Amino acid sequence: YLHNLYLWRASAYEAVKENAKAKNDYDMAAKLVVKTKKPRQIQNVLFEQASFYYKIDEIEKSDRVFEQMLKNDETDQAAIVGLSRNLIKRDRFQEAITLLEKCELLSNDYSDIYRFKMQAYEKMGEIDKAIDEAVMYLDKDDNPSIGIIQDAVKKHLSYGIAKVSQKVTNDKDQKSFWMFVRARFYEWQHNYPKAIEQ
Repeated sequence: YLHNLYLWRASAYEAVKENAKAKNDYDMAAKLVVKTKKPRQIQNVLFEQASFYYKIDEIEKSDRVFEQMLKNDETDQAAIVGLSRNLIKRDRFQEAITLLEKCELLSNDYSDIYRFKMQAYEKMGEIDKAIDEAVMYLDKDDNPSIGIIQDAVKKHLSYGIAKVSQKVTNDKDQKSFWMFVRARFYEWQHNYPKAIEQ
């Protein structure tokens, strides 16, 4: 369990912005976890390490850790999405979308696929496609954050409202959720009577 102590301390250092100490502890946790020979634990620690490198803008190091995760398990969707996020950071949007589409073929239930496709399409200026992916993100995530999609949806609210209205009509099991989403979209449009009507 020594790797867990380093991982915990790394996150504590990260929280207080002591990034050099956090980096040392993430690296140590990654070395130690290999000794457990427990694939899921190894992948979890490597994911935390790669995510930290992303946060401190060391994208190449983040790439290397995600690539190691994929050597361990080529179907690890968190690693694939992590690499695509790194591509978006470098403005390589189409490459990111291609990678995310491959990830989607493994399983289309991983909500972050759609969250990052949304970001890539938005940055490419393909707003309707971004909104399509935003709606997919809301549909797939167990606890979605509406705030994540706000920037994209606000760029073409009438399209977003139309997409969500289809969900209100067709998704009987989640009708109240989609009505809430539509109310938020009307709120972003400053159409408060329609928002209240929901």
